[in-house]
Amino acid sequence: ILHTTNFWKADLSGVDFTVTDVITDGLTLIETDLSNSNFEGVDLAPKEQYFQVFENKAHLKNLPHYQLVENLISSEHQIVIISTEVRGNDLAVNYVFFNNFAHANLKNANFKNAKLLNANFYSANLTNADLSGADLRNAILGGADLSNANLSGANLTGAFINENTILKCLNHSICNS
Repeated sequence: ILHTTNFWKADLSGVDFTVTDVITDGLTLIETDLSNSNFEGVDLAPKEQYFQVFENKAHLKNLPHYQLVENLISSEHQIVIISTEVRGNDLAVNYVFFNNFAHANLKNANFKNAKLLNANFYSANLTNADLSGADLRNAILGGADLSNANLSGANLTGAFINENTILKCLNHSICNS
């Protein structure tokens, strides 16, 4: 199982990820070459929600997300905190692991009908990628290059897009082309 595996800067170009059923969440794919790779129909969404009570940590509740993760869980940034609740002096936290494709080369990658909930594509190259039918809810697409990417039927509800996102994509209302 590939839970929280680190593939930082690996060359995985042309790999067919549809032939395995062990891909999970929390993968580090930062700066990885995944050009021409096939993720069609692959479920890369968080698989499990974790719960933990942190004793005497209620005072941390209002920290920014990244500081909350660092102070409570680890410097591992493939974590999204879903909810927090103060219980006396303690802080109860629900969180999930997500897959991190930041700065990855995903040129010509096939993500058709893939589940990419909460995935991080910050500054990733998604040129000519097929994201048709993909579930990109709450995905981070800030600074990503979506030139000629097919977004037909993609669900982008809650996705983060900023002024640096290249929106020269196809078949979606967010596209400028």
